[in-house]
Amino acid sequence: MHHRKSKIHSVYLGDKFGMWTVIGRERFVMPYGYIVRCRCLCGTERDVIVRNLTTGKSKSCGCGVVYNSPKAIIELWKIWQEIRNDSSGWSNWETFLLWSLRTGFKIGATLKHKYHTLYTPSNCFWRPKRRPRSPWKTKR
Repeated sequence: MHHRKSKIHSVYLGDKFGMWTVIGRERFVMPYGYIVRCRCLCGTERDVIVRNLTTGKSKSCGCGVVYNSPKAIIELWKIWQEIRNDSSGWSNWETFLLWSLRTGFKIGATLKHKYHTLYTPSNCFWRPKRRPRSPWKTKR
């Protein structure tokens, strides 16, 4: 009688899958199977199903949509070029890119700061692009 061995995908601390880095040990959770704690490149931490990591089904927390978009990267690069000389916290492109991912940058958003001083991570935020008003809606 032959016993069929099932293929078990073990993951180890520090393993990288897409934008995820494994930061916790595997544990079994019904009904999902094995899950592991991961940290995304943007800093988000989540429990991820091991099978989804090893098959490539899960590559990031969702920020990768922006990170892997050439249009978004070009847009962020242009914004960074404009502010880097007036900034005390973003002289480095990678620092600005990671901050943008962590704080919810979306294509079309504008960078605003709370105080009229240098651009710093502590006083800036992203203002989402406003949708144009429908010409069929009227004010009451």
